[in-house]
Amino acid sequence: MKNKPLLVLYVIVVVMAGTLIFGEMDRGDIFGSESQTKYTMYVGLNDKDTNEQVFGHEEAKQAMFMIARKYTGGATFQEAQGYWYDKEADKVYTENTLVCIFLDTTPEIIKSIMDEALKVFNQTSILLETSEVRGAFYEGK
Repeated sequence: MKNKPLLVLYVIVVVMAGTLIFGEMDRGDIFGSESQTKYTMYVGLNDKDTNEQVFGHEEAKQAMFMIARKYTGGATFQEAQGYWYDKEADKVYTENTLVCIFLDTTPEIIKSIMDEALKVFNQTSILLETSEVRGAFYEGK
């Protein structure tokens, strides 16, 4: 079959074209969603100096709400539990964590929120996860 390379090329082109066309159709959903960056912060509630929890979840949510409302029009807060391993001490620490989710904002605003949260919660660091998502506010028919 001497036209095999041509056939393979044709199949690749058709598959890529279909992916582009149908991929765009999937992204242009009925809700009119738009691409945006989702910022998810993981704020530990153990004090960096004592490794003891200072804020309860409700108190932590209220403190983070007061910080976030200075910079953003909205956020979602969730309670979580995690752990981390200290290699030097060969010890595992558990920690209650406040998960804070932000959309429709900028990296500069997120940095300002994190700078304040580092001080308020006396943390060494805050984990920030970013992802590209699509979203829309659904308002009914």
